[in-house]
Amino acid sequence: MKVIDTSGILHSNMNFSGGTTGAYESSWTYCITSSVLNEVGSEDARLAVTAAIREGRIKVMEPEKSMIKRVIAVATKTGDIESLSPTDIDVIALALEKNRVIVSDDYAIQNVANFLNLKYESTVHEGIRERFTWMWVCEGCSRKYIKGGTCPVCGSGIKKRVAKRAPL
Repeated sequence: MKVIDTSGILHSNMNFSGGTTGAYESSWTYCITSSVLNEVGSEDARLAVTAAIREGRIKVMEPEKSMIKRVIAVATKTGDIESLSPTDIDVIALALEKNRVIVSDDYAIQNVANFLNLKYESTVHEGIRERFTWMWVCEGCSRKYIKGGTCPVCGSGIKKRVAKRAPL
């Protein structure tokens, strides 16, 4: 079973209705969170996902609160927290709880998954090649912060910068 985020649904060639498509076999079961289902805006994609849910190819599941807290803690430590939506956090938390592969093209999801020793697959894009820890730095006075925004000291923008990188 693989946990799919919204990009994994919208940007992939996965065929949830049966048969095989690319590297994906129809016998595999996927799971999504209700927040992913709510983000699927394309009518065609929504119809395909809804049919796959009825057929048992996709299961809608929710992560435990303790897993969400763990993901938030790791994402805060890596500096990815500002780049992750609540849906992204749910996806990572569900994969962590169920020890499943994440299907996503989102680099922040992949980075946090890597720090949590979770496997992930890309659909369209290549995927991350390095593991990053980010920091937030004021462009004007170079003070460090825990999130982006405007520097309360000098009024300049606070931007995300690489603090540390390591090969995968």
